[in-house]
Amino acid sequence: MQLSKLFHQHTISVKIQEIGNDLNICIFGGDEPHIGAVALGIPITLPHDPLTQTSSVSLMTVPGHKEDEFALRVARQLAKQLNKVIVVSCGIHIQDIKKEEIFQLSELLDDIINELLSVLA
Repeated sequence: MQLSKLFHQHTISVKIQEIGNDLNICIFGGDEPHIGAVALGIPITLPHDPLTQTSSVSLMTVPGHKEDEFALRVARQLAKQLNKVIVVSCGIHIQDIKKEEIFQLSELLDDIINELLSVLA
């Protein structure tokens, strides 16, 4: 499955691959798509409260890249809400992006997360 959203003049794409019960999610776009960060989200049921679902995330970031917060947020939320192991790779490069545009991009990723949840849940 693939979703694409327009951000200013740039396409931001999300590819989702099911691997057994798990999901591999690749978020990329902008001027130079790449891999800047990878997050592994693991669903966790708390031993003292078996009705509470949470998640744990491990993160690796390529030095100099800033996609770590995006990858971490997507992996954490999807692992918790879908109760699946989630791998998220993220690489979005937009030349001369401004701080307010980063905030707008973050909101776009929230919209993508919500759309993924509605499709995958």
